Amino acid sequence: MDTSLTHIFSLNQDKNSPVVTLPNIPWDGQYANVIPENVTYINLRAFGDLVEDIYAQIIRLASESNLELIIAGGGQSLLQKYTVLINPTGSIGHDA
Repeated sequence: MDTSLTHIFSLNQDKNSPVVTLPNIPWDGQYANVIPENVTYINLRAFGDLVEDIYAQIIRLASESNLELIIAGGGQSLLQKYTVLINPTGSIGHDA
């Protein structure tokens, strides 16, 4: 297991904290070893503000016709990854 990608998260809404505060000590993935120094802190207020700012920039750029979307693999890749097909009959598989 790649412990550099293993995090224990704590959420807060502090007005002055950054979106993410990485730990001073990497967490080893063991819950018994959680200490304040190996916790990754996520500021939900700052995260929400960031998302709202990004959304506002996207809307502004789109309204000015200055938005360009480049998708790795093209539009077909986007459809294949994120399209959900719903069968209204509830059956799974091919119709006989």
